Amino acid sequence: MKRILYILPLLLLTACSLKRQPISDIAAESFYRDASQVKAAVTACYNGLQEPMKYEWMFTETRSDNTRFHTTSTTSVANTAILHYDQSTIETTDNNIYLYWLATYNNIARCNTILAHLDKVDDSSLRAQLEGEALFIRAYHYFNLVRLFGPVFIITERISAAEAKQRQRSSVEAVYTLIRADLQTAAGCDSIYHLTLIVH
Repeated sequence: MKRILYILPLLLLTACSLKRQPISDIAAESFYRDASQVKAAVTACYNGLQEPMKYEWMFTETRSDNTRFHTTSTTSVANTAILHYDQSTIETTDNNIYLYWLATYNNIARCNTILAHLDKVDDSSLRAQLEGEALFIRAYHYFNLVRLFGPVFIITERISAAEAKQRQRSSVEAVYTLIRADLQTAAGCDSIYHLTLIVH
């Protein structure tokens, strides 16, 4: 009887395949099949704006003369971070910076994925609209990144983790060149949305 108990788990392991796709997720290779799915992905890019915006006000408005943090004796972790922004004493270990950076590049990756699958949209007018929206959102993210960090990584296509490790930061001028190119292309698209962004 003991022999059967030992053998049974081995039979179960050899009988099932361990290379199944996760049934709770849809891979990019099997998702972008038609215009409706590409359009849904653009909606996800708008949703992806929310996470970076949780932090942008801290890095911009809090550091400007538009706001003032009145409490200087706080013991709250969240309020201490805001106090650092207000007094321009931000530490390199600030986790909000990492979370903002990660959320921003995640949404840039979404935009890049859409731009790579525009050929799935047969309607030329809709294709131009979706392209314009994806380019505008990408330009918006890079505009904030370059203002906050200066030279940053320009990513305009899906890359692997190994490729990302080899990528070098681009100059401020190169980032603004990309922003202008994206906005000019977006402005020329037949989009029902009239989105503008002032780039200095």
